[in-house]
Amino acid sequence: MLENITKHPDAELMENEIRKIRVCVKGSPFVKAEREKLLPHPSSLDSSSQQAKIRYSQYIDGAEFDEIPGQTLKSLVGKLNPNAADVELPDRLSYLEEDADGDGLSLRSAMSESIANALAVKWHVLVSDYRGLSDLPLTELSMADAAQLSPRATIKQYPRENVIYWHFERINGKMQLSYIMLLEIGLKFDPYKMLSNKIESYLILALDEKGNYYQQKIVKSEGGMAIGERSYVTVKNQPLKWLPVQILSDEPFQAGSMPLELGYLAPICDLSLNRYQVSAEYKEAMRMLPPTTNFYGISQTDWDQFKAVNGRDYVATGAGAVNLFSGESRGEILAANISLEGYERYFKDNEAKIRALGGSFPTKASADKTATEANIDSAEQTSRLITLANCVEEAFERAVLYCGMFEGLWSQDAVEQNEQVVISLTKDFSATKLTPQEVQQVLAAQMQGTIDREEAVKILSQGGWTVSTAEDLLTRSDGGDLISNA
Repeated sequence: MLENITKHPDAELMENEIRKIRVCVKGSPFVKAEREKLLPHPSSLDSSSQQAKIRYSQYIDGAEFDEIPGQTLKSLVGKLNPNAADVELPDRLSYLEEDADGDGLSLRSAMSESIANALAVKWHVLVSDYRGLSDLPLTELSMADAAQLSPRATIKQYPRENVIYWHFERINGKMQLSYIMLLEIGLKFDPYKMLSNKIESYLILALDEKGNYYQQKIVKSEGGMAIGERSYVTVKNQPLKWLPVQILSDEPFQAGSMPLELGYLAPICDLSLNRYQVSAEYKEAMRMLPPTTNFYGISQTDWDQFKAVNGRDYVATGAGAVNLFSGESRGEILAANISLEGYERYFKDNEAKIRALGGSFPTKASADKTATEANIDSAEQTSRLITLANCVEEAFERAVLYCGMFEGLWSQDAVEQNEQVVISLTKDFSATKLTPQEVQQVLAAQMQGTIDREEAVKILSQGGWTVSTAEDLLTRSDGGDLISNA
């Protein structure tokens, strides 16, 4: 009997790093809500006094977190464009296109969610089920409850942080996943008391001592922990001999352990947080720049005259301040001796590193990039995205094949070599295409006679433009219409 729930050591090790990435993707308000966790207090000696608290309040208010991780994620998911994926399913499974998880999430939206998770934290879990425990409300425990549901196969998704424990084992001569515990968190709402109670629902998918697949559910709430019985899953009255689970990663990995590394966004998040922390220091340094003004030689008579002439008994400072003195009075302005050049140089270097990693800056349009910058981004992103696209296709094809097995379309032994399910993501992002500015340069060179028409067509076609389109562009430029939006 399970007495307590503990996390896998690798899951516990990476917990804070995963949370950091999630917060960065959400954006500035969520990053600042973490306060000292992501922006340490500027003083290592005093962080608790009232004066130190006031200083930190100004410090974090001045810090700027650029929405680079979130913008980059949207850009990358957009390049893969799962909404345009080519999906071919048997008629019996066509419902998955509109509702893959039983809760109304379409198959293409499920792919989009998985892609985003893989880009952020490297891997994501898909579970294929049929009238099983994953379809139940959080508080329900048994297959008897599941039997009351309308039977249909579903694909459930679990992000990396909701995978609590796992184990791989060599069974029947093959290293495979033999145990995984998944977490779903929800709230049970009491409309009369207007109160919500947190519920933790754990789903165990495992192979027993005989290598047969079973599910088991555990529910934790304020009332304690309830453990359901093992529920065995059969296919055509035969026990299933493996877990219908797919680990969708951004690259292939060796069975036997889950990848410990993080996703594409991890270094971009780190650099964005570094930028955020330095911006706080930069703003504090700027607050120290206002000059100090000293006044000398003010006698009591001079001071009395000052009050009479200026209509006040204090010396004004700051922009637009005017002080009329008489006698031997004089003033001296001492500029703060602080250089901000190091900060400004850091921001430029930081931006270059983020761009080299394929990060997207929301404040700068892609049209502002040089051709070199665009090529760097394209080469880095293309190599990673092609691999991810292949992994997404394979994982979802396999998950859908599992659904077909549960629906009785084929046996569990026929899943491996089955080709009745085809899912294909667009790979257009991998094709090199000249930018409008580069096309303009080719057209101008041809008009000036630097290159001939044949060479211009060749350059444009190799740059991703069709021969017919290239011919049309050149014809229009010959007529004096040098296209401004090619």
